[in-house]
Amino acid sequence: KRQYLVRLGDPPVRFISELVHRRPRDLYGDVDRLHALLQDVGPNALVHAIRSALDANRFSTAHVAECLGRRPAQTPLFQEFT
Repeated sequence: KRQYLVRLGDPPVRFISELVHRRPRDLYGDVDRLHALLQDVGPNALVHAIRSALDANRFSTAHVAECLGRRPAQTPLFQEFT
């Protein structure tokens, strides 16, 4: 799943790198959440949301979901953020 995200270009690579440094124990869950968002909204919307998160220095998948108009608490993959 991470490879699919990395293929989307520089923003996902930078975002995942930040996640690795900030939350290494949660990397697999974060990648699963990003991949679920990719499947839900498509690559263009996800990359745009990741860019917004990077610009805001907000390095959480919950913030990416919020940028996409999703509420993390309503998505099972985001239960840990509630």
